[in-house]
Amino acid sequence: MNILQEYQLQECLGNGSYGIVHSGVNVESGKRVAIKMLRETFESMEECLKLREVKALMKLKEHPNIIKLLDMRYENKRLYLIYEYVENNVYQLYTQDKLDEERIKHIILQCANALLHIHHLGYFHRDIKPENILIENECVKLIDFGLSREVKPPFTDYVSTRWYRAPEILLHSTSYDASIDIFALGCVTCELFLGRPLFVGASELEQFDRMLQILGTFNNQDWSEGVKLVNQLGLKLTHHPQKLLHVIKASPMALDLIQGMLKMESKTKIYSQTNH
Repeated sequence: MNILQEYQLQECLGNGSYGIVHSGVNVESGKRVAIKMLRETFESMEECLKLREVKALMKLKEHPNIIKLLDMRYENKRLYLIYEYVENNVYQLYTQDKLDEERIKHIILQCANALLHIHHLGYFHRDIKPENILIENECVKLIDFGLSREVKPPFTDYVSTRWYRAPEILLHSTSYDASIDIFALGCVTCELFLGRPLFVGASELEQFDRMLQILGTFNNQDWSEGVKLVNQLGLKLTHHPQKLLHVIKASPMALDLIQGMLKMESKTKIYSQTNH
């Protein structure tokens, strides 16, 4: 029985550059799943098993806050990834209802636990954003590991959705580390408080400038590598005072956490804060 006989495809859940995702129902059991068909064609299942997304999911499985890969099918040179189905993402959640701080804390803590697991096993996600954080019965699931890879530089400089890119990515660094996921999570945290994205730039340079306007300008003592990257791009660091505390209305503990996640320099120490 091929996959289209075994599952009845339903609505399209996502349509990206790497593949298209539909919800589906198992014809025999009635169980609902999410089915991702990759756009690329492959000559063998062995070739499919070398994909970053597949390798990452196989290694990162069995964590409560990471989407569960139920099955893989290789048919007619196409790879189908069959996932557990979770109906809502965090973007849908906060646009439908204002979230209080306790609920935001609950969501971000689960995301941080998932990232700790991912980073501990030598991977990073590289595309953390509200649409890639699913939630059902208050349980969070990270999805879409198409850009994930092992922490072994050099890396491509084009990763993640622009509004959630860490400054080192915007400055075209190829030796960044897993802390870019922490910065992205900081952006998501702010978005849950604000009900809108914090940094919205129409280009990388505009995105970086908006970041400086809220986080403040850094200098060589704060982040020497950042100054070096700025100089390499021929940019100037216009002085901006820090405005983050005036933008986000939250408790002192939450603001301290957000500031830790949105630091220009390394942000990996934030794990200890998210667990308190």
